Amino acid sequence: LAIPTTSGSGSEATHFAVIYIGTTKYSLAHPCMLPNHVIIDWQFTENLPPHITAATGMDAFTHCMEAYLVDNFHPMADAIAVAGMKLILENLPKVIKEPENIDARGKMLLAASMGAIAFQKGLGMIHSMAHALSAKYNIHHGLANALLIKFGMEFTLTKALEKPNQALVEKLKLIGNIISNSITEDVTLIPEILNKFINSLGISPGLVQHGILSNHIPELAQLAFEDSCHATHPFPVTINDFNIVYTNAL
Repeated sequence: LAIPTTSGSGSEATHFAVIYIGTTKYSLAHPCMLPNHVIIDWQFTENLPPHITAATGMDAFTHCMEAYLVDNFHPMADAIAVAGMKLILENLPKVIKEPENIDARGKMLLAASMGAIAFQKGLGMIHSMAHALSAKYNIHHGLANALLIKFGMEFTLTKALEKPNQALVEKLKLIGNIISNSITEDVTLIPEILNKFINSLGISPGLVQHGILSNHIPELAQLAFEDSCHATHPFPVTINDFNIVYTNAL
């Protein structure tokens, strides 16, 4: 029996668990860890502080976004990921501004579960980088995703336009349409639109605010590279790529 108390990880819908050994975050997986029953009840998130609400909500959004971008054919997971992004963008601001909004809380819990269902397809480089930040510097996982997502998107967009990778560009356009609630032709605007949304939740960018310095980046890049999540990024990611994105996120 699983009862989620945040609208973030969606672990109630997966067969995964995580464990820290030293400064490395490992994923454990086994069919027996998939709950037989789940209770999704808004009352269990009622007293969650706004900053944790925002961070866990951005974790759920990153699950949906990265899963959608994974280059595997899985139309059901893609549909769930798109619907999850829409729910989060609509309801996360409501939950923060109106903590008693039962409808929005319920929809955020559903979106978190949807993100976890979608990421059975895979995740990407942002999660690998967030895992390194959480394991090494104890930065909340959802907050780490929020601090990195703009810069990870910028990097992915640049690579997608360089090739070009038209299928990836089309997926990025759809994400832009969802974020801006309009037709987005200029995909290069997506990271900034997303960053404005994150700022509206009370999360300000800058890893330096959390004690991360430039001399920390080589070790973080190595840890991120050793993490398995980026194996399903839309294209291969190198240690140098991680160095660049971490540096941009400072």
